[in-house]
Amino acid sequence: MSTKILFIGESVNSYMLTSVKSSLEQAGYDIVPSDMTFSDTSLQNINPDIILLMAGDYIDDNRDALNILQSYCLFTHKKIDIIGYKHEYLELMRILKTEVVKGSFERPLKVDEMIKQLEVHSLDALHAKSKKHILVVDDSGASLRLIKGWLDKDYRVSVASSAAMAIGFLQENNPDLILLDYEMPICSGPQFLEMIKAEEKTANIPVIFLTSKDDAAAVKEVLALKPAGYLLKTSPPKVIIDSIAQFFNTHR
Repeated sequence: MSTKILFIGESVNSYMLTSVKSSLEQAGYDIVPSDMTFSDTSLQNINPDIILLMAGDYIDDNRDALNILQSYCLFTHKKIDIIGYKHEYLELMRILKTEVVKGSFERPLKVDEMIKQLEVHSLDALHAKSKKHILVVDDSGASLRLIKGWLDKDYRVSVASSAAMAIGFLQENNPDLILLDYEMPICSGPQFLEMIKAEEKTANIPVIFLTSKDDAAAVKEVLALKPAGYLLKTSPPKVIIDSIAQFFNTHR
């Protein structure tokens, strides 16, 4: 299967995008061209291996679209390669977080050199796919960043800040493990676990609670739902990391 590149520009018919698209297709890539009218749903449906963004003067008028793209990248652990002049790249980096940017290709573009670098990025994407995939569900942004930082080296980590966001994610993805907070607004961790256990597609995804909730009643309630484990956020990071590694060693 060829590497799929989502190639975003001001217009799918622009000369620059069409020219680069042709070169990439000749190099064996599957190219999906797009302007800035994409949605989170369309991005999930495309599910690209690489995202290539053509910078330009139009970018400042499309901040909402860039925020959608950025959220998708944070959500799915994917990154963006940017084509543009140096000042365009710097302007984009005022909008995008560094963690969602993989690299940049400065104009005037040297297509052969870009293709060689994309080969490396393609291998990186393939390597990332080979890692175990963990979805972390927690309404605290600070907790999501912290847990993701602990696990990023060894796993492919996606995050969701609510049960609703996690349900949407699970419609298109099948992680190897869910790390779930107990106390969340609207839909709590135990309620979320009951929901996914009721659906055939998600019923067998293992769930480990990772929470600060340690009172006996809460633990009893959760254990009755038969999760794969129950870890406390107050535990040392090494204990949490080792427990997750042990889980995967036991459930190969």
